[in-house]
Order: sequence, then structure tokens, then C-alpha cells
Amino acid sequence: MEKYIAFIRGLISPQFLESANLELRNNKSQVKSLVISSPTTPYRESVNNLVFAKIKAEGKSPFIGFRNAYYLDFLNLKLEPYKTRSDMEFCRMNLEFFYQSGSLIKNELSVLLNKIFSETMSFPTFGCCSRYNECSNARKCIHPDQMYATACDYRKNLESGKVFYGTAAQNDNEATT
Repeated sequence: MEKYIAFIRGLISPQFLESANLELRNNKSQVKSLVISSPTTPYRESVNNLVFAKIKAEGKSPFIGFRNAYYLDFLNLKLEPYKTRSDMEFCRMNLEFFYQSGSLIKNELSVLLNKIFSETMSFPTFGCCSRYNECSNARKCIHPDQMYATACDYRKNLESGKVFYGTAAQNDNEATT
């Protein structure tokens, strides 16, 4: 079990893991939950036990499961997700196949798992935290709570290469004229 958890943690952004913990929670059944918990910060309330994934490593048919909303994303990565009647909210993948294939497509899988991680936290979006000049100059979000900052609309612009403020925007404008 530890190798699978370590593999998944290794794909999650270190900035996210500074603000939130990804932990294994034992359940009454053989199926365990990977849950996200995060303490209260000056920017948000604490969150506890948000289910990121379900995992079963022992017994017959080991699997890892994520919410059905990501079924097509996993299908596009050719990770062979499937659905079961016993768990209609989650799609599953063979755990060993997920682990081995994920090692081959680490970058693509990392992008998807980070998307799932941040969407599981699901903070209400906001325009900017007022650090737009500093973020623009750094060409990245500098908010101290990187998990919370996933809801910043200006961060999304920065990540797509659009800089509107600060000296970085002035330098970009001068370079194009």
C-alpha cells in the first residue's frame, strides 16, 4: 500500500501539500480512502476528510477509484477506468495497472491528479487577492496558501501566460512594439 500512496503523493504539487495533507483513512471494509485535510488559515476554514480517492490493495481485484466526473480524463490517458454497480459515484482502475502505466505517463497523470486534488478542495473563485503586481512580476502566483489560490482567476491568467500588471506586463508590451 505504501508504494502506491508514495507514488500518488509524488505526483501532487508540493505547493498543494504544504497547505493540505493527503492521508490514508481506514474504513470498516477493505476499501480505504485517501482523504484531504487542511487546517484553518487566515484565508479559509479548515477542511477535513474530503475523499480524494478510494483504494483497495489487498484481496481480490485491487483497485484505485476516483469520482466519475474524471472517467473520461482517465480514459483519455488509457488507464482503462470501469464502473461498478456497487459504487456508482466512483470509477475504478486496476491498481497495479494504474501504478505501472502512471509511471510511464507521469506528467499527464500528475496534471490530472493535481486537478482532482484542487477541485476536491473547491473554494469559491475570486478575482484576485490584491497581490496582482507582485504575482505579475514573478509571473506566478505568490499567495501564501497555494491551495486556496487555485480559486484565483488572475492565477489562471498567469498560468496561461497572460500578464496584465506590473513590470512584467510593461516589458511584454515593449517587446511587442
